Amino acid sequence: MKLSGPLRIMAAAFASVVFGGTVHAETYDSHRDLTEESAFWRYLNEDVQVEVRTKMVIAEDALRGTICGDRHTTFPIQLRIQEPVVMADGDQHPTAGRWTERFLVNRCKINTVYNAIFEASEEGVEYKPVAPGTTQQGLDLVLDLRPIISRKAEIENCPERVLVQTRAGLPSDYEPQVADGTYETWTIWGCDRLKDLFLLFTRRGEGSVSVTVENQRFWVE
Repeated sequence: MKLSGPLRIMAAAFASVVFGGTVHAETYDSHRDLTEESAFWRYLNEDVQVEVRTKMVIAEDALRGTICGDRHTTFPIQLRIQEPVVMADGDQHPTAGRWTERFLVNRCKINTVYNAIFEASEEGVEYKPVAPGTTQQGLDLVLDLRPIISRKAEIENCPERVLVQTRAGLPSDYEPQVADGTYETWTIWGCDRLKDLFLLFTRRGEGSVSVTVENQRFWVE
């Protein structure tokens, strides 16, 4: 699936630098630096990258024992460049930079939003699956919290727990302890049960964040 929709709307002029008059290198500081003619845009659209996203989703689904043999179709939602991306015409991949992607995946009549972090170097591009869902927290923080919050889920006699959904806010029927607090609801799967954890995020000095599991409850079976 080619990148289009939201990313097409956000595209604008890109910055380029010419070395030696022949090699055309492009540097992207923001998604606004992309056009459909730019090397990085073409890279994001390659079948190889689509396959990377698909493999990520298959691996995530497998964590909770879900197997889908149907075609996986991906739709871009959001691209954020955290560190300038550098790529020259003719390169197989970016040679520097860091970016995050949020994309929707449709498979087996299921739609799920996924998030991932990508880091480029001369050797290649590494990717890190973060967590499904629409969390508004920084993806590096979410990646660090994922195993911690999963262990916090109180699911008796269940050693294996997986974070399967994140979303900003709280259910309408839940009364938070902090009226103006920043809350998210993260859903943990364990032993065929789903449990919502209600998290309170509090910003501290120097950019730090404290996270409190205020409450949790099982989905109604």
